[in-house]
Formats: sequence, C-alpha cells, structure tokens
Amino acid sequence: MGLNIVNTAASVLSNRQSNFTGNNVNENNKDSQMKAIVFILTVTLITLVLILLLSKWLWNSCVVELVPVKKCTSVWHLVGMSVLFGLLFSNPQMPPQ
Repeated sequence: MGLNIVNTAASVLSNRQSNFTGNNVNENNKDSQMKAIVFILTVTLITLVLILLLSKWLWNSCVVELVPVKKCTSVWHLVGMSVLFGLLFSNPQMPPQ
C-alpha cells in the first residue's frame, strides 16, 4: 500500500507542467521588476542628495554659530562625519545568552 502511494505521488508530480521561463522570471514580470529597481534606486539617490545638502546648510547656519567649529566646505565632510558618528554612537545589540 505504501509503495502504491509513492508511485501515485511520483506520477502526479512528474506530469505537472511548469509555467516558469528561464530562471523563475516571466518576461512580463521582468520588465516590472526592472522598473521597480530603477525607481527605488532613483528615489534613494535623490533622498541621499537632499539629506546631504540639508545637512550642509544646517551645519553652516546653526552649528557654526553655536559651537566653535569650522564651516563645512564640502558635502564629503558631512559623509565622513556621518560615518564617524555612526561608529562612535552606534548602539550594538548584544545577543541574548
């Protein structure tokens, strides 16, 4: 009886038709995925540029007047400060023991 069930399951599974093309991506789906990836990358890039420009303006107009520091002349200084502050003030989660 057990062998009969295995044979029946094997015959049912082997007769199935797959509707996949290539590497599990249909051609119709491929275009929409590429559009989504391009959209996400564009939004991310625009957001990053706006954050960096806003950070430079805030640094030069507010922080320089309140704290004795130099003016920021380049956006790359802000990127470096962001990385430095991320390393210094990060809050690593300790795994439970």
